[in-house]
Amino acid sequence: MKSELQLLIEAYQKEHDYLENEMNTCTKDWDFEGAEAFRKSLVHTKRRLRVLKNLDNPHFDEINYLKWRISYISQLEVEEKRSRFSVERMKAEIPDLERAIMEMEATKPGPKIDSDEIILSFEKMLSGEISSFEVEINKLELSIIISKVEETLKINIESQKGKAIYQNTIIFGRHDLKRIGFQFDESSGLLEIENFDSSKILNTLETLSQIFFDVFGLYGVIGAKIKY
Repeated sequence: MKSELQLLIEAYQKEHDYLENEMNTCTKDWDFEGAEAFRKSLVHTKRRLRVLKNLDNPHFDEINYLKWRISYISQLEVEEKRSRFSVERMKAEIPDLERAIMEMEATKPGPKIDSDEIILSFEKMLSGEISSFEVEINKLELSIIISKVEETLKINIESQKGKAIYQNTIIFGRHDLKRIGFQFDESSGLLEIENFDSSKILNTLETLSQIFFDVFGLYGVIGAKIKY
């Protein structure tokens, strides 16, 4: 049975494929204004899809890079600036790259953010079973504290060691977090989602995915855990 995250990925993949097809059709018809409109939507959808796929499988970006490298190397030809020896040496890497992809696809990813557990935590909040939970990101010495106060969901990013927030790694992602909607003071960053209900769970999960991957770059095994 597919998880809610996998169903969300499928929906975004269909949207991605539709937008890409329409953009290409507009380009073939010399409708460059229409193509640009579809391109902008496609860029946004592609970014969201990549974030969600990394949440589902932390090896996603690395696998994609290795596949791209195999394709690139496979098309190499001997040129004036590239000797036959260098081409053959690079093409000799292909079996190792293919083996690495197979291992990553076959190996169950290590510790990662469990999207199903986060969804379950949101559902517990809505039922009144819990009022808050915390995602610890030990790699960055940060905690994301998620709480519900009346009808408002609050996502608060704090340092684990009492540092002022500007002294922490978060400073490098401050602009992106502000774009998402965070407000900052010296000690924390806060995002509020008003009228939070079950219809906003998946969008909130997507927002958390953006924080984990787009802002903090936490791909692969990230050593994060959920606490109640």
